[in-house]
Amino acid sequence: MEFLADENIPGPIIGRLRADGLTVHAVSEGYQGIDDLAVLNLAGGTELVVVTQDHDFGLLVFRRNASVVGHVLIELAKLSLAKQVKRVSGVFADRSIQFRDNFTVVEPSRVRIRPVADRGGA
Repeated sequence: MEFLADENIPGPIIGRLRADGLTVHAVSEGYQGIDDLAVLNLAGGTELVVVTQDHDFGLLVFRRNASVVGHVLIELAKLSLAKQVKRVSGVFADRSIQFRDNFTVVEPSRVRIRPVADRGGA
């Protein structure tokens, strides 16, 4: 599985995930400034799971039924960057978490997972 990091994902998180052996493409590396729908189109066209800190993607996926392979929303703004990097790395290393076909929310003390197919409204 490969991932597409939205422009708002800090470089140290992308670097750590890559160091952990994951394939992470980054919007900041050649697609700067594209809007959220373009991010979803790019990810969908290449079968990438979107990783972002932008809550607008939830609206696009659940309210507007935008197509998505999978989505990871990182809600760790209250943590230091070093703690964010560690938390995200730990979540992605957890092999019991399935990112494909799910909307996954990473919080400081829990991970919430909702199937993308469950589009009854956010």
